[in-house]
Amino acid sequence: MEDPWLTSAVAAAVAVGRRLGLPAGEPEVLASRSNVLVRLGPAVARVPATTLLAWPDPTARMARDVALSAFLAERDAPVIPPFEDPGPHVELGLPVTLWRFTRHEPGAVFEPGEAAVLLAGLHAALADFPGDYSDSGPATDLPAMLASADDPRLPDEVARSLAALPDLPAQPLHGDAHTGNLVRTPDGPK
Repeated sequence: MEDPWLTSAVAAAVAVGRRLGLPAGEPEVLASRSNVLVRLGPAVARVPATTLLAWPDPTARMARDVALSAFLAERDAPVIPPFEDPGPHVELGLPVTLWRFTRHEPGAVFEPGEAAVLLAGLHAALADFPGDYSDSGPATDLPAMLASADDPRLPDEVARSLAALPDLPAQPLHGDAHTGNLVRTPDGPK
């Protein structure tokens, strides 16, 4: 059975690749989870898949991801930098961003302490990001994610919980911090 998320994501990535002159003849799917990652020669296209369930129009968030990664890469933070003309590009109704393909060790295992040190450094660098991040994060995402929930009490519970949060200064944090989002490259973990 063909996966419609994967099929449409690969088609959008290939269309962007062709338009930009990337080698799109033999796309290589690197990952297919919440986002589909498709290698197009020196670039990796990131196309939202099930992420679209939480973010019906993720284009602004994807643009912010590109800006954040470019900002962090300039500060030698452990990130994969955006590719030239990273987008977001919209093809076949899907936003696509482009990232530099980086050789890495598949299946590399990271110790929790190593991941924690990397995350702390990343958060320190993020503290200086001048962009707007006020409309992102779990507090913004939860209501949309629960809109189709079978339990009508959930949205009210989420609203009550969010209202109880203290009003403190905001600090941008990695929005999906787990070791599955780390790769070991010849230049160290990213």
